[in-house]
Amino acid sequence: MLLFKTAADPRSPLNPFSNESTPLRRESTELFAKVVRGSSARIHPDLEVHLPKLLWLYQMGIVLFWIHDTSPGCDRSYRLTERTVDLIVQLIKVANFPPMRRVTRLALNVLADLEDNIALSATPDRSDQRQDSDDEE
Repeated sequence: MLLFKTAADPRSPLNPFSNESTPLRRESTELFAKVVRGSSARIHPDLEVHLPKLLWLYQMGIVLFWIHDTSPGCDRSYRLTERTVDLIVQLIKVANFPPMRRVTRLALNVLADLEDNIALSATPDRSDQRQDSDDEE
């Protein structure tokens, strides 16, 4: 738990969102990007651009769950992973349907907000320059 406490501290270089973790985070998202590019799945272009980061965030959530999993053999972590991978695959598929594009864009805006908040906490002088495009339809 000491590792988690250290890594969870926003000021810690072990925090996966810290500036010091940027090379490892970039390497991981590049691996996810390679998987996405090599996939035969039809992925909407708006989602495809952000999917590697979303998959990385999903991985971070699984790791966090696993750290706190006290089930024998981490059974709950394995079960969560098995169930959510299927869920993610289905969500990627439905993102292609026109009625889901607005929902997809809203979700991607949440991701952009998270990225802005991470950047703002890493560099306090940066102002929020992202503009929402939610009302464009």
